[in-house]
Amino acid sequence: RFVHPLVATVLRADLSPARRAFLHRRAAEALKRLHAPSSVQVVGLLMEHFAAAGEFSEAVRYADLAVEQASQVGALVEAVAYAR
Repeated sequence: RFVHPLVATVLRADLSPARRAFLHRRAAEALKRLHAPSSVQVVGLLMEHFAAAGEFSEAVRYADLAVEQASQVGALVEAVAYAR
C-alpha cells in the first residue's frame, strides 16, 4: 500500500519487469506467512501478486479459492472476475 497512487506509479516506472515480479513474489509469500494457517482474508491479493510474479499455478489456486469465497457470500460479480 502506498500513501498516494502517484508514488506507486513512479515506483513502478523505475522497476525492471524482473524486479517487479520478484517484489510481487515476496509480497505474496509475506501475505501467506502473515495470514497462515488461514489465508481466506487475502486470497484475492495472493492471486494478484502471484499472477504478477508469473507464478501462475499459485495464482490459479488462489483464484479458485477467491471464486469459492466470493460465491459463498453472494458476491457473484467478484466471483466471475476472479474466475476470469
